[in-house]
Amino acid sequence: MRTMTGKTCLVTGATSGIGKETALRHMLGAATGAETSVYLAGSPEVASVTGGYFVKCKPAEPSALARNAWAAARLWALSEELTGPDPGR
Repeated sequence: MRTMTGKTCLVTGATSGIGKETALRHMLGAATGAETSVYLAGSPEVASVTGGYFVKCKPAEPSALARNAWAAARLWALSEELTGPDPGR
């Protein structure tokens, strides 16, 4: 059996069934899950850092898929399609 130790896990459909069971098995506690966000919001060490990706309070390289320009454009277009046009247009 493979483990998720040390990996980030995003589970969709986590309100019931296998999605919920998977989420509960891999979920961080609230304090642990918020550590990096709190660090980035309040630490003088990263006050001048913008546009970075952090894991466990340290800079990290996003996955190849996260850096894929085509995937980003497709996600943006699909999001607009599903949520409606930008009201500022």
